Amino acid sequence: MDFHNQLQKLKDKKFFATLGIERGIEKESLRVTSDGFISEKAHPSSLGASFTNPSITTDFAESLIEVVTPVFTNVDDLYEYLLGLHIFIANELEDGELLWPFSMPPKIADSSKINIATYSDTNIGKLKHNIRSFAENFISSKINIINKLTGWLFVVVFAAIWVEEKDNIFTYLAQAGLAVLILNVVMMTLAYFIAQKFVSGIPQQKCI
Repeated sequence: MDFHNQLQKLKDKKFFATLGIERGIEKESLRVTSDGFISEKAHPSSLGASFTNPSITTDFAESLIEVVTPVFTNVDDLYEYLLGLHIFIANELEDGELLWPFSMPPKIADSSKINIATYSDTNIGKLKHNIRSFAENFISSKINIINKLTGWLFVVVFAAIWVEEKDNIFTYLAQAGLAVLILNVVMMTLAYFIAQKFVSGIPQQKCI
């Protein structure tokens, strides 16, 4: 029995008439300065305590605001509540800070100055902060190791190819897709500079 027939059977039995779907949203937005740099300031006190506020808290960093809605059965009510949270946050941000609306991260002057989220002096609050600090150090060390290994592996593989195929190196690279490789490198380079130009050349507008 195909999907559509099964779905029609459920409709005929009034299965969906009594089915209630509950929805809630967790949404994260970075706080940034008016010139597009990630904020280095603590979570604004005007938004309430991140440890106890059920609707406005922080995630990994102090600058990473997380909004949490209650559960709704009506989609319009859910969006209306989320909009209200955004308006409230945007109005309470200090020193011209904005909510960053893009998936691409903002400019970061010095990643070591990004403040890990802090919560309270309670044991649970300290635990949440320590977990995030450990994760940041663990991920950073792993990334450094992976980057170094990747670099050395590239050198080793290229050296092995050169030794074995030095007489036919250009033919080998052509067969391996040199044109595609060059195209990918060019596209990634262009994307980097376009993105950099985007975040630095366009004035940031206040958003909700």
